[in-house]
Amino acid sequence: MNCLFTASRPKRLPWNETTVHVVEGVRERLASGLASGLDVYLPASISLYADLDVEPERVERFVENCGEYLKREIPNRLARRDAMVSQGLVGEEEIEEILTWRTHVQPWAIYYSSDGGLRLDEEPLLTAESRRGIVPCSTMRNHGVAWRSGESGEPDVWLVTARKLGQDWDWDSDIGHESAHAAFAPVPLFVQPHQLDITKTNLAYVSRAADLEPSHVARMCYLFSEIGVVAVRDESRPTRTRLPVEDPSELESLYGLADELLPGAGFDVRVDARDVFRLAAPVLRLLPRLSGYANRLHPPTAADLRAAAQR
Repeated sequence: MNCLFTASRPKRLPWNETTVHVVEGVRERLASGLASGLDVYLPASISLYADLDVEPERVERFVENCGEYLKREIPNRLARRDAMVSQGLVGEEEIEEILTWRTHVQPWAIYYSSDGGLRLDEEPLLTAESRRGIVPCSTMRNHGVAWRSGESGEPDVWLVTARKLGQDWDWDSDIGHESAHAAFAPVPLFVQPHQLDITKTNLAYVSRAADLEPSHVARMCYLFSEIGVVAVRDESRPTRTRLPVEDPSELESLYGLADELLPGAGFDVRVDARDVFRLAAPVLRLLPRLSGYANRLHPPTAADLRAAAQR
């Protein structure tokens, strides 16, 4: 094999005490299968962990299949990129910077657990005193954001991906979608904790930007991240908007609040989910400016968002 477990000394997952094999050279292996120069669209850091009872042959097949999928995935993103440029919605250099300059912000950790899932024995609240942990996505519990206390005082953070419990890998969701998040649209750490409960914070009930609470700002940042990914990847969600926003009135409110909060940033668009490129353009411009907040414990304030949009 070109991609091997580290010899004889398994390690622990950085975010909990599970003992695993660490698979070496995964990013290099995936990059080598892409056409020349396309590796810049991958996350800068890709780690692969496997439970001790997962056979190396299964992991090898996974890496091979993952590489084959990304050979199709990356060119598809670039075709979407070119379409946005041709429509005059973003500049060529601008979108290239968006997609490639911040691939290091959130390392991508793929976890090949025995039966699938993230081994969620408990779900610790993320607080300043937390040493380490992982909190799953509320709707996709085999995906999550993990953290460990860092020496700088800021947490070390990973976007963690497993397959669903008892199921095989879903290449579109587990590899395509998640690799895009880790490459250019990090899932903010602050949207995960239960104390923010963003899934119940519907922006449709916020009438003006002055009424935004921290949980609302967290919700906005999360939706920006998701809209950026689905637009670049050409995803269609089973929602009334066909976007990662179930409620059409919340989608309207998201853009109305963003336009009020960030005047001149391009959010004054007609909210039509059929024109996803036009909706995504201001979001994609904002994502790099929000990346400095992605791995923080608390969401930015409304004032922080204003300042970020002006940079």
